[in-house]
Parts: sequence; structure tokens; C-alpha cells
Amino acid sequence: VPFADSTDNTAVPWLAVIDTHKPHAGRYLITMQIDWHPFDREKFNPHALAAVRQGSREGTLLDVAASPEFVSLLLQAMRNNVSTEALGYRLEFEATGTLASKPPKALGPIRQIETGHASTTVKVGDHYIIKIQRKLETGVDPEIEVGSFLTGVAGFANTPALLGTVKLVH
Repeated sequence: VPFADSTDNTAVPWLAVIDTHKPHAGRYLITMQIDWHPFDREKFNPHALAAVRQGSREGTLLDVAASPEFVSLLLQAMRNNVSTEALGYRLEFEATGTLASKPPKALGPIRQIETGHASTTVKVGDHYIIKIQRKLETGVDPEIEVGSFLTGVAGFANTPALLGTVKLVH
């Protein structure tokens, strides 16, 4: 599902939903974008997923979970409560009152602090922590449920506030 409208959908970040089978059966999410520069086999890029080609044009498929463009679009979509559809899937971005009530902050340095097959965590300056669930499960994620209660219901100030969510509806 693309994050933004574009005449060239490969130039914007996408969320790809992939069903896998043995040995790690499940449904996974990959944040990706094509960079139209040839894949460099000599230089290691930890975010490179694959080489791609469209006609004579060569590029590199990248995991963009920690890219400033992806993070900025993600926060903007949550702030604006965007809903977008493609290929039978709908993404519903939703901000909590905490994010909606505060003016946008400069992103600051972005770095991936944890990654695995189940999730990726990205620190954005001193303002945001973004957790992307890579392994998708049906239902409400317990971390979102607890964060929503602590932030919105209990007003608990001793834990980071839940700023928003993105739901994948199929």
C-alpha cells in the first residue's frame, strides 16, 4: 500500500504485506521504497533488500523504516488521520489526542535501535519512538492496548505517551 499519491508509485514509500510459509509461516510487513540508483554489490548497505529493474532502469529496493522521508510521512499521516486503500488492503492512520494537540516537532536524528523478524524500533530525536510490527497478528496489539489505556484513560505520566497507531484492514 503506497503512503502518498505519486505518478511514479516506486518513488514513494510502500508498506508491503507478505505471507510466508515454512519455516517462519505468518504475515509480515516490510517498509520499502525503490532508489533508482543501481544496486552496488561492492558496498554493503544494511537497508538494501534487492536489486530491481524496470526496462533499462536499474535500482535498489530499500527497507526505509528508519528513513527521514518515511518517518515524516508516517507522522503526518497519523496527525491527519489518513485512510488509504490499495490491492484489497486499507491502512488507517490515527493520532491520539497527545499527538494531535501538539505542534509538529523537527525530526532530529533518526536511528534504528532494534530490529528483528517481529518488529523494528526507530528513535526520532528526543521526541518520538516508533515501533513497527513486522510480524502481523490478528487483533489489537497488547502494547497498543496498554499504551492507549495508560495515555488516554489513566493519564499515567511515567511512561512514553502513545501518539498514534496504524491499522491494516484486509
